[in-house]
Amino acid sequence: MAQSPCPPTLEAVGPGKEVRVVRRWSEQGVPFVKLAVPEIGSEVDYSVRRLAEDNGATFAVLELAPGWPGAQAGHRSLVRIADPDTVRTLTTDDFNQVVVRCGEVLAGEAACSVPDAEAVFGAMPDWLSPEFRAQEKPLRAESEQGREIRCFHCEKPIADAEAACPHCGRSRLAPRCPRCGGLVSPERDKHVYYADENGYYPWHHAWDGRCASCGFEFVARLVIETGHAPFLASNDHHAQIEQWKAEPTLSHPFAGFSRLEIRGAESVHMVCDLWDYQPTIEVRIQRAVAANAGEPAGSLTKEARVVMTLAEWRAVIENLQGPLRVLMERKPWTRDTT
Repeated sequence: MAQSPCPPTLEAVGPGKEVRVVRRWSEQGVPFVKLAVPEIGSEVDYSVRRLAEDNGATFAVLELAPGWPGAQAGHRSLVRIADPDTVRTLTTDDFNQVVVRCGEVLAGEAACSVPDAEAVFGAMPDWLSPEFRAQEKPLRAESEQGREIRCFHCEKPIADAEAACPHCGRSRLAPRCPRCGGLVSPERDKHVYYADENGYYPWHHAWDGRCASCGFEFVARLVIETGHAPFLASNDHHAQIEQWKAEPTLSHPFAGFSRLEIRGAESVHMVCDLWDYQPTIEVRIQRAVAANAGEPAGSLTKEARVVMTLAEWRAVIENLQGPLRVLMERKPWTRDTT
């Protein structure tokens, strides 16, 4: 179990000991539990990786962040689930017997789903869902009383009602919606200690990607003329023309096209119970025609997905608008060798 010193360390829990499950939730489709041993003052977050049944008992493989806190320590634990609020560590004999009888399941590739984890641990709402937020509100409301709120940027104390930090002048407000002009989220940037966690919470920490003022969804869904044009047999031409008439998004029914979806996403990396969130932008592309002969460099696949951080996207944009702009000036071309 994790102890509080920095850097954190692990405190071993002996065999046959009960450990409390003090919180359960899911994040990006992964089930998580927070385990606590009050007598040694330790808490740590684990993801639920595998479940196995043996002689009427349920066992779980729980996983720390890979490699944490170092190469000398394993990051997986096998425990027995006593009840939704309690897990029990195993003796060496119990461990060996379970591994022999359930080894194939425990070593499998398929990760534990949220519904399967909920069947043994109870409800695991997504941490951004209304259900999870409702559970947290009483605790947070109580823990915020008398709690000092600090600036997200300069760390100096501020009043929660202030729209900008009086010390560094940085705005704490969400951006305004380009459609309605209202704030896209009522949340404000802040650093605050809660009773059960502390963190730097930006205006978008619980945002669903929609404007809170008008409901506009910040997602682009585009159909653009680009890429290779489809080569159709003569009996496909009529169907293609009819489809184009029903959805005349292109200037020509036989043009090459791509469907693009651009949306905000988030990458999450966990080390022990420290959660690092990186905003990302995700682009999904579906192309009418793929060019994958031997997967040569520069080929266009039928579908593609690109996820990059904001800094990475800025670097790409700045270079394509600057020193690499010449790459954007190229044109499609053909040659006929018949």
